[in-house]
Amino acid sequence: MKRRLISLLTALLMAVTVLAAASAEQAAEALDPITDIRNEFAAAKNVEDYMVEVRPTRVSGWAAMRWAPSKAAPLLATYPARQALKVLKELPNWLQVENTETGDVGFIDRNYVQPLDQAAQAGAAMTDVAVLQTKSGKVSLGTIDINGAFTLQCGLPAGYRVAEAKINRERLTAAFTAEENPEQNPVMQLSVAYDKDYAWVDRMNDLEDDAYAVLEKTFTDVDPTVEITYGDTGLGTRLLIARQTEGDTDYINFLSIYKGYFVEFVMAPGSEAADKHLTDEQLSKCIDFLTDLDFVPVGQSESDVADKTFVTNLSGYDPETRTVHAVVMRPVILTKAEVDALKVGGTLTAGEYTAEIQSLEVIDNGEIEINGSDYLTPYGPDEYHLFFYEREYLEPMVEMDLKVPENLRVLDEVDPESGELLEEPAERTVDEFVEMLSAEGGVGFASENVYVTFDADSEMAQVQRFYNPYQ
Repeated sequence: MKRRLISLLTALLMAVTVLAAASAEQAAEALDPITDIRNEFAAAKNVEDYMVEVRPTRVSGWAAMRWAPSKAAPLLATYPARQALKVLKELPNWLQVENTETGDVGFIDRNYVQPLDQAAQAGAAMTDVAVLQTKSGKVSLGTIDINGAFTLQCGLPAGYRVAEAKINRERLTAAFTAEENPEQNPVMQLSVAYDKDYAWVDRMNDLEDDAYAVLEKTFTDVDPTVEITYGDTGLGTRLLIARQTEGDTDYINFLSIYKGYFVEFVMAPGSEAADKHLTDEQLSKCIDFLTDLDFVPVGQSESDVADKTFVTNLSGYDPETRTVHAVVMRPVILTKAEVDALKVGGTLTAGEYTAEIQSLEVIDNGEIEINGSDYLTPYGPDEYHLFFYEREYLEPMVEMDLKVPENLRVLDEVDPESGELLEEPAERTVDEFVEMLSAEGGVGFASENVYVTFDADSEMAQVQRFYNPYQ
């Protein structure tokens, strides 16, 4: 089951190899940057080396390391949240820091770092993510598990490749470069990170004006000259767009939010581009990329069905390959805390299903009846499943094409002619099973009435059709 990102995206400041020094107009508005730098250095003090970690204004944003302690100084590098840096000197408003991984030394604003949490950092080293081509023609950038794990997939812009994809404990980043002449062509970068303060936001379109103002400030505080506008993807997702065109080098950030995740995508000219200004055609590539981004919930893996039994929809039997298409289903589980929070006038949300609660009644057997038709049934002290009348609500977990093995065991509780319940389950042959799969019309196999038991290799070991009055 895929969920499109076409719901929310935010703007992210990206690592550009070199951003030119601030324009003359910027420098005039600020205090003389040379004086600022001299004042900072005059008050600098040596310290015993210690570690800090980057804390940008947005969880998905970046903090800049500059050549000198001034916002007018050229950019040396940008770092995401949680990047560890070693402090070499302390200045009034800046720290001189070293990236021990690369050896880069520069200055970072004190507002954008915090003391390193050594215990948490121990397991937080950046990890390379395998970038795999998927069947859909997209690439998987990796899996994030913060507030409900998902795998991020994208279709690459024409002529581009994934240069690097990394995950730390809270964030995924991916860089994209042109396959040919990467220094001359624009570079692009994606960042995805969870922000608990926005956990209630399903999509960026839902925000109020004051919330947009807060987001805008995270850009203008860093760069007062950035221009903020809004746009939409081809599928209607609202985008905050932060664009810098006043300096010698353009850059553009797109921002959105997906179920509490900040998603930022940045484009900037290549380090050796003849023209440091972005074209409308290049900007449209960003929009296309964001429109095509998918969040695929974790659990959609064939290995997750091994040695287990699931309600499964079987269809599309292919006699040449002797395969059948399977959609493995799973129940949507609600916790006791989620159930206890339900009330009349509120909303019941279970996976993709939502309903306004007009009536709610606790039944003697522990079930909770909602609107006279929905039932939350306890499956243990902290687990409830949703039922419509007598049928459990299921959602797709994974789709796969399965071989029909010669030794498959087939149990059938249903008369294939009438659809009525058999007094005793009948054992069918594999040929009879294939014939039922191939038959047009009549009582077939569907997600409401078939259990499939998988072996250790995630192949079919047993199929059992059970009676369902709605089939």
